[in-house]
Amino acid sequence: MSFCFDVKEELCKIEDKDDACKLAELYGMILFAQAVKEDHVKVSTENVLVINRLQTLSAKLLGVFFEMNEAGVTYNATMKGEALARLYHLLHIENSLEIIERMIHSNKLFAAFLRGAVLSGGYFNDPINRYHFELVTSNYSTAKSALEIFNNRKIPVKMVVRRANYVVYLKDSQQIYDLLYRLGARNAAFELMNVKIEKETNNNNNRMDNCVAYNMDKALNKAVEQVRAIEQICNTVGLSALPDDLLYVAVLRRENPTSSLNELAALCEGRLSKPSLSRKLNKIVEFAKTLEG
Repeated sequence: MSFCFDVKEELCKIEDKDDACKLAELYGMILFAQAVKEDHVKVSTENVLVINRLQTLSAKLLGVFFEMNEAGVTYNATMKGEALARLYHLLHIENSLEIIERMIHSNKLFAAFLRGAVLSGGYFNDPINRYHFELVTSNYSTAKSALEIFNNRKIPVKMVVRRANYVVYLKDSQQIYDLLYRLGARNAAFELMNVKIEKETNNNNNRMDNCVAYNMDKALNKAVEQVRAIEQICNTVGLSALPDDLLYVAVLRRENPTSSLNELAALCEGRLSKPSLSRKLNKIVEFAKTLEG
C-alpha cells in the first residue's frame, strides 16, 4: 500500500463520539468531493475505507446512504434529489461553496473538517521520493477560502491551478509532519520523520564520503606533483643539490610515492611532523620550478 493509503486508513480509524465533529468531517468530505453541483454530489476514490467512512457519517447524520457504483478500481458515491437537499441544508452549503467559519470554529472541529477534506480530496506523496501534500477541488471559492483559513490557523499552504482544478499544497517536510500530527495520523507523522532522518543521514554520509574522496584525490595529485619535482631535480642538477633536510624528505617521498603525509610522518619516527614535511615538500616543488626552462 502507498503512504497516502496508510494515512487515510489511519484517519478512518479515528472515532469521534461528538456529532459536531462528525458533521465537520462530513462537511470537509463534501466540500472537497470530486463533484459538488446543484443537482448532485460525487465522491470518487480508490480507497474503500474512505467510502465506508462517508457512508457511516451519512447514515449517522442524515439517515441515508450514498448511491454506489464502481468503475474499474474507482468507487463512486453519489447523492441526488431530496437526500442531497437535506445534505446541503445540514451542512449549510451555499452556491459559492466557500468554507463557513462557524462550522469549524474550534480547533477540534477544524481538525475534524480537515480530516474529512483529506479523506475526500487529499493526497500525500511517498516521503521516500519527495515531500508533498495537496488538497484538490474544482471550485475556486472553496480553494480560496481554504487558503485563507489554513494560513490563519498556521498551516502555510499555497495554491496553484492545475488544469481545471485548484490545488492547495504543502512541500515542506516539517509542515507536512505538523499537519499529519494535527489530523491525528500520528503513525504516519512518525514514519515521515523517520524517512526524513534516514534521508538526511544518508545525505550526510554521502557528503562525508565525497569529501574524503576529494581529499584523497587532492592528496594523491599533490604527491604526484612532488614526485615529478623530485625526478626533475634528479635528472637535472641531482638530488645532492638539495640541502640535507630537503634531501632526506626528497628521498623519503621518492621511496614512498603514494603515501600520505601522516604515513610519511610515521616513517620519520618523530624526526619530522606532518606540517614540517608539507613545508619541506613545497620547498622542493618550488626549487624544481626554478630549474624549468
